[in-house]
Amino acid sequence: MFGRLRRRSGGSDHRLDVLIVFRLLLERAPGPKEQQTFLTGLGEGRGLPWAAQRVANKPEYAERLGERDRFDTVTDRAQRRPATAAERTQGLPETVAALVADPGVRAQYSELELESPRGIDPAHPQTYRRWLEHHRSWRAATAPPPAPGLLTLIPADADWEAAVAAATGRFVALLEPGQQLDPDVEAWLGPHADADVLLTDGDQADGPVLRAAWDPDEARSRPPAGLVAVRRELAAQCRLDPDAPAWSLVRQIAGRTPPPDVRRVPGVFLHSPGGPAPHVRVHHRLPDPAPLVTIIIPTRDRADLLGACLEALLHRTDYPRLEVLVLDNESVEPATADLLAELSADPRVRVVEQPGGFNWSAFNNRGVSLARGEVVVLLNNDTVALDPDWLTELVGHAVRPDVGAVGAKLLYEDGSVQHAGMSVGPAALTPHLFRHEPADSTVAGGALLDVRTVGSVTGACLAMRREVFEQVGGLEQDELRVTYSDVDLCLRVRAAGLRVVWTPFARLTHLANATRDTTTPEEKPRVERERAYLRRTWGELVEFDPWLSPYLVNRDGAPLLAWRPRPAGRPGTTPPG
Repeated sequence: MFGRLRRRSGGSDHRLDVLIVFRLLLERAPGPKEQQTFLTGLGEGRGLPWAAQRVANKPEYAERLGERDRFDTVTDRAQRRPATAAERTQGLPETVAALVADPGVRAQYSELELESPRGIDPAHPQTYRRWLEHHRSWRAATAPPPAPGLLTLIPADADWEAAVAAATGRFVALLEPGQQLDPDVEAWLGPHADADVLLTDGDQADGPVLRAAWDPDEARSRPPAGLVAVRRELAAQCRLDPDAPAWSLVRQIAGRTPPPDVRRVPGVFLHSPGGPAPHVRVHHRLPDPAPLVTIIIPTRDRADLLGACLEALLHRTDYPRLEVLVLDNESVEPATADLLAELSADPRVRVVEQPGGFNWSAFNNRGVSLARGEVVVLLNNDTVALDPDWLTELVGHAVRPDVGAVGAKLLYEDGSVQHAGMSVGPAALTPHLFRHEPADSTVAGGALLDVRTVGSVTGACLAMRREVFEQVGGLEQDELRVTYSDVDLCLRVRAAGLRVVWTPFARLTHLANATRDTTTPEEKPRVERERAYLRRTWGELVEFDPWLSPYLVNRDGAPLLAWRPRPAGRPGTTPPG
């Protein structure tokens, strides 16, 4: 069987062969030693089926495949279709070999990936241009059928009302001076012609701006970097600000009730000559009177950490109505006993004994059950608020009816980013986004400067309405005692149809793992069990993060350009089963 479909002897072709085999079966590029082994075998004439079988024999293949069908998995990755009966009959190695030899499949891959298998840094202009060339080749190889006449382009300085009235396309879009639009954009918009608004990605002089699902908060904060195509009938109801026409258009869309059907069509289609766009901060007013907030802080000893945390809460926070609930987990140090006694004298503070082994989830569940506030904030004792209005900012978002959970910008002691939201996806499940970036960096089109929807936020500082916490069942305290229960909570918030929001305007320092280090060898088995539970429970939702562009992959907190887009996730879903 392995004698058919032998490949050419060219080393360059074989390098691409090896890459595609690994991508189709393992969803990764081969390492240097693996490359050499397979290049040698293919050079000796062993054939692509041999290579496919050898990769499929790796234990890693079975682990990655899980319960999925092995034939449908490779044909979906290669050509976005289920496997045929003939492919199942001929066997997996021959099926993979035929897919690798297909010109349309080969056009989706580039040997450049072997040089940078983890992805491309979008901040480097030269490597970005190489990625963009590959991106266009991939689009050409996978393009939907043409959709001519779908779009009418309107110059930004034209009479908007007259131009919309004269438009013939189903959608209209603004084009500003100096902007260039890729000619295949209509084909990619075509499959979404039933939507009200279509948004693409774009690039500027400082690099690409790649966004995820439609986010009304982001739309209000910053002008769009990509194309904004609006259904002609809806566009006729909009009025433009001549100083920021495209931005005024998306702001009106974000404010419409009921909300229109807005879809993101990922891909860099619009190219603009300008630099970083300006952004604005949107303030959300608190109800009058402001809701009582209960801040829940589990702690054990470390009076130095707890004291600094409480000093900022009680004496440098301008929120008018708060209570602090300290859950003391069997502290034994005299300094901690003295501090807790001092705190107990403050009418805003309650100290509650919390005996037993450390269970972060159970501790916080108990704290919420004792809370008097309408809003609860889960807070680590190794955090220190930096600005007086941090709590006002969190509560302003937490009381919004479409928001279920809110996270803060957490910084390391050196001022770099520790937490700016978490990506829920297969690369590392939940790595913190933009870790170690400067706090005010304009990276990724200003993502660190704007309120935005994210896949998850850390429980080190998490605010939500108490009714939402109770509605979704609180924290999973049996299966997720220490790690991932905050992620699980956010996934249940999303399953309830609410958004998880991150704000850069609530800033705290966070000495991650200062109280309890979860990275030690002793902790690893528990962390792996909890990770496995999260995958079993949520399935697809922890594989495909809708709030990270499918063209980005989160590598240890650094969003890098992916060589091909991963499937787009859904903003919310229910757990399988």
